[in-house]
Amino acid sequence: NVTITLLKDVQKREYKPKTDKIALDLGLSNLFGRSSGDLFGRRFIDYLLKVDEKVTALQARLQKNRIKPSLSKRYKRLIKKTKDYLKNEINRIINKIVKLYAPKEIVIERLNFQSPKLSKRLNRILQRFGKSIIKQKLDSLKEEFGIKITEINPAYSSQTCSKCGYVDKSNRKNQATFKYFFKTNTN
Repeated sequence: NVTITLLKDVQKREYKPKTDKIALDLGLSNLFGRSSGDLFGRRFIDYLLKVDEKVTALQARLQKNRIKPSLSKRYKRLIKKTKDYLKNEINRIINKIVKLYAPKEIVIERLNFQSPKLSKRLNRILQRFGKSIIKQKLDSLKEEFGIKITEINPAYSSQTCSKCGYVDKSNRKNQATFKYFFKTNTN
């Protein structure tokens, strides 16, 4: 077995940041969200659920016929088509974000999705989600434009006010609504 790796020398492109820092919240209903309320990749979950149904049904048929999915051309085509779609969509959305905000730094939740609190189906969907594609795209932004990528622990990030840093579970009433608290100076 011989492994061949191609290396591509990436030239840094001229890039003038307009924004110091943006924070992106990773999600499924919307692929990315900002604390300002901007949402990107709306209804992302709809596509993932549809693909999950197809893949799961195909796996069940293959298993019933005692065929390993890795030996099925149809299964391989479906997985490739899904990965191609995810790569295209994720790259398109991240490119749009960079074009809109031209950040010097992108702060994003650490890309670790599995949770024992979630259903098997949701954990399976999250594994097919494309986190490696997101990581690759962010790495390429770092190389090509010199954008700093900072990963943070996602714990409490949805409950933290971006204006003042106050953390409270009542900050987030639901997935779409964030309640801002402003600190007042009392003398």
